[in-house]
Amino acid sequence: MAKHSVLTQKTRLLMPAMYSFRRNDSGNVAMMFALAIVAIFGVVALALDTTRQTQTNSAAQTLVDSVALALARDAGTLSAAQLSLRAQQLYNGQAGNGPGAGLTVTALYTASPNKTLTINLSASIPTTFGQIFGVATLPIKASATVPVSSRPAQIALVLDNTGSMNGQGKLAALKTASVNLVNEIEAASAKSAETSKVALVPFAKSVKIGTASAGAGWLDWTSFAGPQNLWQGCVTDRDQPNDANNKLPGDDTDTWYPAVNCNTSELMPLTSDWVALRNRLNAMNANGNTNITIGLQWGFNMLTAGAPLSTASAEPGKYSNYIILLTDGDNTQNRWTFSSESIDQRTLEACTKIKAAGVKVFTVRVINGNENLLRTCATTPSMYYNVQQPEDLNGVFAQIGAEIKSALFLSR
Repeated sequence: MAKHSVLTQKTRLLMPAMYSFRRNDSGNVAMMFALAIVAIFGVVALALDTTRQTQTNSAAQTLVDSVALALARDAGTLSAAQLSLRAQQLYNGQAGNGPGAGLTVTALYTASPNKTLTINLSASIPTTFGQIFGVATLPIKASATVPVSSRPAQIALVLDNTGSMNGQGKLAALKTASVNLVNEIEAASAKSAETSKVALVPFAKSVKIGTASAGAGWLDWTSFAGPQNLWQGCVTDRDQPNDANNKLPGDDTDTWYPAVNCNTSELMPLTSDWVALRNRLNAMNANGNTNITIGLQWGFNMLTAGAPLSTASAEPGKYSNYIILLTDGDNTQNRWTFSSESIDQRTLEACTKIKAAGVKVFTVRVINGNENLLRTCATTPSMYYNVQQPEDLNGVFAQIGAEIKSALFLSR
């Protein structure tokens, strides 16, 4: 009994120490847990900062790409200081208050061996949580280089001048839109090493090439009624299949152009005489029936070196070639028939030949006309425009002009 009492007494004396040890052990675990919480918070905090860095980098790259494309057309005409200033202005304007705002870009134009424009961005952004761990900033980098090709264009305006264009102010709206387009091409050409050119082909059921060609060996007078000195300078469709292609006239009479009389406005071959071209556009008058095929054929001729009256370049690849076709109605008459369906087939054949030759075709329908025919004729569906109000022509031609101008300066 005495021994048991002694052990119990000792146990009672040790209990406070045991409790104290237990409490100390709990403190160590709590301290380790607290340290772990700090580490976890640090990882999450840094992850938030790096996520913001990634988002800013992505936004900055998109902005730099956009600035490079927008500035390329002017790159060769600005001083180094002007170029960087303009790049920064474009960047700031597009960045707004979004990710990537407030960063600095630089621009470098290189003329040799190839003309290129490079936009660089190298900056840093302050961290929100990283500073707690000694990481004050994170780097942001973006760069874009685009070729500046200064590739000029040859553009044929193939414009409906039939009688229906007199209605609803269509002809007046067409003149305004066409003149404004020519103004834009002129301004773009002034910034390029090579000047673009524009041709005008007004059409009805025939095309007026001008009486200066009266002595040309490729005119067919077989069906012309009256003395040749009374010829008004017009031609109608060639024999098929040459009515829908740009085959050069030769010894075969089916490659010649039948002479006829008409009241259509006279065409103008490719030119950079902008004043004369604007005058010719403003002088257009509307009368007669619709034959889209012959308008397209002469537009094709204007872009073909060696073709009748053509001033097109014979140097392959030097120019980008375009036709802008506008009409406000169905095909109604050609050399052989009044059948719209038959004439449509010849029009489609001409469109196919033109596109196969690498010419890009825009088509514009004004209120009326064969929508399917015109959409099919365009190089892509997006290059077909359906205009329901004549006053909208100016905006449509501005869109077409913007696409052409972009291609003048950038290799895509």
